Amino acid sequence: FPPQIAPQATHPPSVLQVRQGEPQARTIPLPGEDKVLSVGRDDNSKVKLLSRSVSRLHATLLRFHTRWVIRDEGSRFGTLLNGNQVRIAFLRSGDVLNLGKVEAVFVTDEPDPGATAAGLQDLNLLDPETFFALVDKTHPGTIEGLITFMLALRDTSWIMGEAQELYPRNEDQQARFTEKVIKTYARWSKKAPKKLAEMLGVDHGEDPDAWWAAFESKRSALPTQVFPRGWFPATTDSGTFKL
Repeated sequence: FPPQIAPQATHPPSVLQVRQGEPQARTIPLPGEDKVLSVGRDDNSKVKLLSRSVSRLHATLLRFHTRWVIRDEGSRFGTLLNGNQVRIAFLRSGDVLNLGKVEAVFVTDEPDPGATAAGLQDLNLLDPETFFALVDKTHPGTIEGLITFMLALRDTSWIMGEAQELYPRNEDQQARFTEKVIKTYARWSKKAPKKLAEMLGVDHGEDPDAWWAAFESKRSALPTQVFPRGWFPATTDSGTFKL
């Protein structure tokens, strides 16, 4: 397979800016190379917070392609996003998170669209037909994308959240969109284990965490990872576009 299918693209730097609930304000970088970050006061947390009001494992940050998702892990005081309690939700730059008494702002450095290097992060996003053709050919550049399908099905409430933003006044469209997205994820999640076994030389069945560990152990020897973009056409009051 051609190694130049896409240049290696870095994820936009993201941070949590702690504003309240700790002895002093601070900024916590979110490593772009990590897909799963535990958040809590446990010493082993990837994102350690310094407040007794925070559970040992309070939440998990998940990176889906170029976006972050936060998932509450049944914490005592819950997780608030912009004042609303959430189980799982996508994050946007400027979102305010409350975990126990800790308040933090999620910030992502968005590239300047007019800059020379603008769009580099999108160069590993392919049209869906190309991505799935590469999957059929067992291209190792699709490993991370296939594992993402499996991870995303652990809790599908985030899909309804996206549907509600797209169609705030139409519950029927929300339901149809949610069903379509879940079916697409489920179809490719079902196909993923066989393809992953061929590409990684191990068999972890339907365990995405084990697949992710296997992927990480071989990441340095693998080609650039690519992802599908524009899977789902969505018609809203603002027009028709693809997510």
